[in-house]
Amino acid sequence: MNNEVGALILQNEWDPGTPLAGGQGMHRALRGSRMVTVAGGEGHIVYGSNSCADKSLTVYLTTGSLPTKDLTCHAPHGVIVRGTVPDGSG
Repeated sequence: MNNEVGALILQNEWDPGTPLAGGQGMHRALRGSRMVTVAGGEGHIVYGSNSCADKSLTVYLTTGSLPTKDLTCHAPHGVIVRGTVPDGSG
């Protein structure tokens, strides 16, 4: 699928709502997209984890610019970012 607007995909490694393989599949399907993976990140919410993913998303939302390549960020040591899973239990 070719996109007129580049998509930025943010993905925690341990997301119970959208497993890593699902995010990677979307990235492959959306040609021209960039993916930012948070290694060791948990939960469904990536933004606010104080990782390099925050910077990438802020730049994308304010300028529309994608990173020049896919990135792997690392979850802050000792911090687990938990989000709400679709069934509302998380």
